[in-house]
Amino acid sequence: MKRLILIAGLLLSVTMVMAQSGFDYTAKTYIRKADAYNLPEKGGFALSTSKYLKKPEAVEEAPQVCLQIGDNYRLNGQPVEAAIWYARGIHQVRTMEDYRSYAWVLKMIGQCEEGQIWYSRYFAEKGEPEQVLCPPVPVEEDPLEVQLNGLTTINTPASEFAAVTWEDKLLFTTDRMFSRPGLLSDPWTLRGFTELFIATRNESGQWAGPKQFRELDTRFHDGAAVVAPDAQSLYLTRTQDQGVNSKGMRDLTIWEAKRKGDHWQTLSKLPFSSPDYATCHPAISVDGKWMIFASDKPGGQGGLDLYMVERLGTIWGVPQNMGPGINSPGNEAFPFISPDG
Repeated sequence: MKRLILIAGLLLSVTMVMAQSGFDYTAKTYIRKADAYNLPEKGGFALSTSKYLKKPEAVEEAPQVCLQIGDNYRLNGQPVEAAIWYARGIHQVRTMEDYRSYAWVLKMIGQCEEGQIWYSRYFAEKGEPEQVLCPPVPVEEDPLEVQLNGLTTINTPASEFAAVTWEDKLLFTTDRMFSRPGLLSDPWTLRGFTELFIATRNESGQWAGPKQFRELDTRFHDGAAVVAPDAQSLYLTRTQDQGVNSKGMRDLTIWEAKRKGDHWQTLSKLPFSSPDYATCHPAISVDGKWMIFASDKPGGQGGLDLYMVERLGTIWGVPQNMGPGINSPGNEAFPFISPDG
């Protein structure tokens, strides 16, 4: 009898070990597959997160994955979710950059005191003087009151941004998925690739009837864009069209479209665009002579920096980095030039 019990116990132990090993193997394999979407050439941060969260039991036992999910949410502008996942992993395994990222998202959700603790640890580990995460903002004595009204005839549950006007039209960028059947989704966000739309004013003076700018449409990202002051040129951001670069990525480039009557054609890539880094988000001065754009080309201050370039007749000069007074170790993007310069 004792022998039978011993054999049964051994069989149960072996079964449990095999089951545990099977779980570990499955969990690690699943995480490894989800990890693949976080590679720079994939950029599938939202897609990766959706795959991680299908195996919560695997994620909870992997603090490094918790930090990766935090990164994914941060890169998609979801600081509340990012803070939750950073907190789950940062006490067990972390890097100097994790300290800074966690501090930033805490700042974004108004938890500056807690964020400063992690920001201080970042600079201490980096060996640099400590900086203040949330410096005091000066309060104006006579602040200007502004009322903001949403464009209900334009806005949708998707993103609408980078709006510019020309003549009687409103040009904007959106990632709405329902604009075209069979539209591909961006693995970074799991939303649509950005497209350009145009709206006109209706009889009541409201912007309405937005339609896709199909003359400038491609399979991937189109927008943000800006129209030159003479309304004869349009500059837009779009995904690199010549395959992937040395990093395995399709980076963003700036193109110029020429107006021919009521149509736009003759697209040409601006000479300072490169397949090896991003150039995007053009803004044009009121005289049409200067462009400010964002780029992560080597030699900048951080991620995306702002650059300025002069138009010399029919050609463009050499872009100049706008320096540390404008650019930071983070990202500067979507510049705007006011009519008064």
